[in-house]
Amino acid sequence: MAQGRKRATPLAVTRRTDLPVGDCVASVLEAEGAVQVIWGRFGPADELGTLMNDFATDRMAGELRALADVVEAAQTRREA
Repeated sequence: MAQGRKRATPLAVTRRTDLPVGDCVASVLEAEGAVQVIWGRFGPADELGTLMNDFATDRMAGELRALADVVEAAQTRREA
């Protein structure tokens, strides 16, 4: 660990859902009154595989649906 960096305090997670997305896993954590989305690679997100940690906002579900729509449309065009 880099000098001066502190290890994060473990959260009291009340629910965790891991969803495969491509070659990553999106882990949705409900913990201590917050919702986090942790993107990991090649297995459920853990300290070594974590790519990004994002706190969910009221807009995030809609943004992810829009992303899914764009990916689906691109796949449909590719297959045409």
